[in-house]
Amino acid sequence: MWKWWRNRQRKLRSQKPLPHFLPRLIERPDLSTWLTDAARVKLINHARNMVAEKNWEGLSGLVVTEEMKWKIALQASRLTLGFDDSPFDSIQSILIYPSTYVAPQQTWLGHIVVESSSLRLGEAWKRGPIVLSWEDIQREWEGQEPLHNVVIHEFSHVLDMANGDADGMPVIENPALARNWISLVPQQFAQFVQRLHSGHSDIINSYGATNLAEFFAVSTEAFFSSPKLFNMWHPELAQLYRQYYGDTCYSTSWPLHPQHPRSSPLLLSSRRDLNHDWAHVG
Repeated sequence: MWKWWRNRQRKLRSQKPLPHFLPRLIERPDLSTWLTDAARVKLINHARNMVAEKNWEGLSGLVVTEEMKWKIALQASRLTLGFDDSPFDSIQSILIYPSTYVAPQQTWLGHIVVESSSLRLGEAWKRGPIVLSWEDIQREWEGQEPLHNVVIHEFSHVLDMANGDADGMPVIENPALARNWISLVPQQFAQFVQRLHSGHSDIINSYGATNLAEFFAVSTEAFFSSPKLFNMWHPELAQLYRQYYGDTCYSTSWPLHPQHPRSSPLLLSSRRDLNHDWAHVG
């Protein structure tokens, strides 16, 4: 009964006009020309449902506008294009701080719990809310953080936790893809950690060396933020992510499309190793 009512509401919603600011928001290539026409419609529909169905709450005095909701929903919905239905329907609340915030944390030392706090850009909790920093979202939207995206990071944790704990293994329906994932991702993670320990840099932020869950989230950020550069560094992982996130959703303008015209090589010297205190996974 609930699913029927939700689908009816979505059908009615799809007949209403889209917000006047949407054409300006989707001028970005990753939200427009990189996508097929069908995928672009799907992206907008998933984002529209997220905007309407979630509880959006500004914290520390932040007033959340409709345009802010759409900026977040459009980015999160990029992760959903390879799925028939949005995998984020179970999320109920999205909480937004004005900027980086302080959150309490507990650390066990033997039988002693040490209470402390840490600066956060965002959090994703199992069966809980998504927490985000608006300042960082806006910086990333404006291109000031070319290899980072806190929205994609936190929502990728939600994908990861759909089948239990965050372990870098999301739900994968395709058996062959699941086998490839189980074989390749831990191998890529081990090579990444070894690379960092050897003093080398990587397009994937060093926070990804924390564990497999963070490796999945941080590498997903890099994959969506700079697909061509990600493919140059990690071609096997890029191929795996293309299959998981739905490579048929992309047009020939997408840098990883087989028919994409050749472009000048990217300068690897321009990469940056930016260390952020990323999400706590609850």
